Amino acid sequence: MLLDKCNEACGYAAAITAAICLGSFGVPVKSEVVKRLDVDPLVVQSYKTMMCFLTSWLILLGGEPLRFTKWGIVSGLFWVPGKSKFVLYYHIVAYANYIC
Repeated sequence: MLLDKCNEACGYAAAITAAICLGSFGVPVKSEVVKRLDVDPLVVQSYKTMMCFLTSWLILLGGEPLRFTKWGIVSGLFWVPGKSKFVLYYHIVAYANYIC
């Protein structure tokens, strides 16, 4: 299993990767092309969720078994509405910062 061979360095690598990936997903939303096309925030959220879902399956290639927990299901229920609101309000806050 993947986690059996993991040590403290795996945790640091995962934290740095998460910081880079989660901290930079909003960058394409502010690009000139996206602004010009006036892409709906739900479309951006759909692409982001699809990529998260597809890349999550890579863990199974590392030997981890597929498990469903109640906290995973609760997290999934909050994922789409929460992230959709974030992408929507990201535009509003970015616009407000531009005016000030």
